[in-house]
Amino acid sequence: MTKQVSKELINSWEWLDAFCLTQRGICELACGQHAIVVVQINQFEEIKERLTRSQLNELLHKIEKQMETYALEDTIVAKYNEYTYVVVLHYLNSRDEIEEICSEIEAAFSEDKEISKYNISVTLGAAECHHDPDSGYKCAARLAMEALQEAKEKNKDFILAPDTLRPHPLALKMKEARRK
Repeated sequence: MTKQVSKELINSWEWLDAFCLTQRGICELACGQHAIVVVQINQFEEIKERLTRSQLNELLHKIEKQMETYALEDTIVAKYNEYTYVVVLHYLNSRDEIEEICSEIEAAFSEDKEISKYNISVTLGAAECHHDPDSGYKCAARLAMEALQEAKEKNKDFILAPDTLRPHPLALKMKEARRK
């Protein structure tokens, strides 16, 4: 079942985690490789200032339509804020597959004639999520946001965070606290 929530704002990563668990079930999420991709529109405030309200609404509608193309059966697409989208990918086979999807998203924005006339570009940050019920998607979401910031600083289209096979230190602390 495809779940498209592009018109709702995600108020926290906990909401995203709960949403994913509800949609997929703990058993499905406990195995397999998943990823979170954060897609951010570059220089959004400058774009917003130079467009009329109707032009901005038209542009945002086109961007949402572009993002909806990634809301497939095994993918969740959500709007985080006015200029940031979150794509949750399920059942991936490799880091190469994540990089390929990031390249496709970036290329789709640069090749879309309706969007490119506004000189829109995007930057992406991505992270793998080998699901850990103790930390959910929050760890991967944090890593994806850090990768996004790094991509912006290095002027790259996207960065995939380092491999997250090992439990994140925060997840280890949470497990230790529960044992006490």
